[in-house]
Amino acid sequence: MKVKEMNIEDVKPYENNPRDNDGAVDAVANSCKNKITKNNN
Repeated sequence: MKVKEMNIEDVKPYENNPRDNDGAVDAVANSCKNKITKNNN
């Protein structure tokens, strides 16, 4: 495996990626917040 260092600005999403996860972002963020809150009590 080759590792290449590059600027984050040069990283582009793969245009043929079939995933569409935009609708899940809020649910995952809320789940993370709830888990963190429960673990801190």
